[in-house]
Amino acid sequence: MAADVLRARLEASLGLEYAIERELGGGGMSRVFLAEETRFHRRVVIKVVAPEFAAGLSAERFEREIALAAALQQANIVPVITAGDIDGLPWYSMPYVEGENLRARMVRAPLSLDDAVLAMRDVARALAYAHERGVVHRDIKPENVLLSGGTAVVTDFGIAKALSAAAPRASATLTAVGMSMGTPAYMSPEQALGEDIDTRADLYAWGVMAYELVAGGHPFSGRTTAQQLIAAHVVEIPPPLGTRASDVPEWLATLIHACLAKSPDERPASAEAMLRELNAGRSQPASTPGSSATPARELPSIAVLPFKSIGADHENAYFAEGVTDEILNALAHIANLRVAARTSTFALSAQQLDLRAIGARLGVRNVLEGSIRRAGTRIRLTVQLVSVAEGLTLWSERYDRELEDVFAIQDEIATAVVSALSVRLIGRSGTQIVRRQTEDLAAYELYLRGRHYWAQRGDGLWKSLLIFEEAIRQDPGYASAWSGIVDASFLLDFYGLAEPSLTRARTLEAAERAVELDPMSADAHASRGAAMAFVNFNRDEARREFLRALELNPAHASAQLWLAVSQGWHGEYADAVDSARRAVELDPLSAAAHGVLGWWLVHARRYDEALGVLDRTLEIGAANFLGRYFRATAYVAMGRTSEAVADYEAALVISRRGSWALAGLACALVDAGQMNEVHAIHAELEQRFTREYVSHCHLARVNLCVGNVERALELLASGRERREIHSRDETYERAWDKMRDDSRFMAITTEDAMPVQRRDRVDPA
Repeated sequence: MAADVLRARLEASLGLEYAIERELGGGGMSRVFLAEETRFHRRVVIKVVAPEFAAGLSAERFEREIALAAALQQANIVPVITAGDIDGLPWYSMPYVEGENLRARMVRAPLSLDDAVLAMRDVARALAYAHERGVVHRDIKPENVLLSGGTAVVTDFGIAKALSAAAPRASATLTAVGMSMGTPAYMSPEQALGEDIDTRADLYAWGVMAYELVAGGHPFSGRTTAQQLIAAHVVEIPPPLGTRASDVPEWLATLIHACLAKSPDERPASAEAMLRELNAGRSQPASTPGSSATPARELPSIAVLPFKSIGADHENAYFAEGVTDEILNALAHIANLRVAARTSTFALSAQQLDLRAIGARLGVRNVLEGSIRRAGTRIRLTVQLVSVAEGLTLWSERYDRELEDVFAIQDEIATAVVSALSVRLIGRSGTQIVRRQTEDLAAYELYLRGRHYWAQRGDGLWKSLLIFEEAIRQDPGYASAWSGIVDASFLLDFYGLAEPSLTRARTLEAAERAVELDPMSADAHASRGAAMAFVNFNRDEARREFLRALELNPAHASAQLWLAVSQGWHGEYADAVDSARRAVELDPLSAAAHGVLGWWLVHARRYDEALGVLDRTLEIGAANFLGRYFRATAYVAMGRTSEAVADYEAALVISRRGSWALAGLACALVDAGQMNEVHAIHAELEQRFTREYVSHCHLARVNLCVGNVERALELLASGRERREIHSRDETYERAWDKMRDDSRFMAITTEDAMPVQRRDRVDPA
């Protein structure tokens, strides 16, 4: 069918919803058009099954299968937006991704080995996610991989399956024109033979594509026809990668050849397993063949992995985490020993990397790992200290104890680790390393459970606060539990989950009690600093507390991070960036540390640098609220409104329609000219304001967006009076730029110690 005829059919059927711009082309079984979705003013791609292949297709079955693909929501997958039928021609739409496909990039210039491996890893992430949800791609190839913003994304997930399911009687027609479900150059042997396939067919296609990326040519490059390629996949063995690319690392060549195994059983067990191999291998220098990982820093250094809870009672997982934390805290007090931060070790452990890869990523030469089995009042704790470079166990031990002996066990383990590493202890021999703050086992268990929920954020903050209070009732002299109350309370305000007046007095009381009970605790001083900065708004006192915490424990990443937030609030962007960067160095896999660094880089107008950091934040955790929100602010400042809206919408989902995300989205929608949606957000927040706590400052910004200036100023003043955390940085939001010369605005924002600077006076850090 001629392009103009097909376009006319599209415009006749979809003209109210889409404005067709032009045909992008297509291949195989589809025709591809670029269009604008008129309702949301966003560019999309509409793919229409080519008329010559549409005969006999069941549109209903096609759309039902497409629904499975539409459920895939992951950063490396281009999602299906909607699907339908035009006079017997099935179609579906996807977001338009700016950039080029991997084939075009390979033709334009070969990718470096590092860039190739990054693209392979992104595709592997997409496969792992989809396979876990039962969706097989069936047509992985460079044309279906798009490169945008340094990230590879996979398109057309589930489409081949949808076409196959919708045309059970059309196979003869397809074969007659030399087509099949998939592309001959990337077909697995079982797919080429028409056998049933599973996820491992995608791994084979990934292997072919990876081989091509690394070697600069297809593994069966001498075969050109479909029949020749299919025969090669079934019977021929590809040349060793080392003969085609001399710089390929041994680990990568091994992985790619494993994926190219003729039998599915000989390939990696899953895309997740393949991804783990890629993550582990990426810790080695990719440009050196057969190289092994070398930790970045010299001895002495250690990472403590989260102890595993063994047994049926998974409710005790918090106990295992807590014991890990206590040993981490103990080791942090040892002179000349560098201890990797908790967030980073827990994050890497969750990726199921091997110990060598973990050591390389964290720059440590030793890893402590263990397990806990708990039965009634007894526990069995098994622990071993491993040298990651040699893979040798330096020391191991098993402890069978009554639960009440857990404090003594922590002491024993820390002392034994120190002895094994031959690290000089602080003070005299036999100094107690574990600084116990309670002898009450029940209070201790409550504290561990509270920290377990605190780390989950969201509703976990409320749970943790209640549990910390229970721990205090059990032992009023427990300094760590008092610190926990502070940390949970101010974060509830930070995320807009609690009215500050309900928690303020208790938070300040808890901060004082923690330091009073244990003046040598870095945690206590860091928590009091947070209370001074974010609850009492006492800038100088907060800084003294953060610096005291860092004096007691120079590796205290949270104190460093909170110091950065406080500095940025007062316009000290250069110092804030430096402090946040130090927090990232201390805790390199902390999404919060990267997020705050990106935040202040945005305010310092170092936008490109900020985007790089915030992309890393979302690589660490795609569901990280701060990363999404702060990256959206960067996009807004750069005039990239559609990308800002997408990130704000993601933050909205993560926060379950939190007021902070709604305020950001409303402002971005103003820039996009979508005022109907802005008014809908305003109505929603005003209604919620009458029945639940909604941040006055966030609601003020939304009122400003719809032109209710008086209401906006009233709410902003109320937020400051209520001492909402965001009353101190809300006025830096771009939405308030037009109010910079308004005397009423200046009266509200200059009534305290925090300076509010005009944007045109902010110098890049």
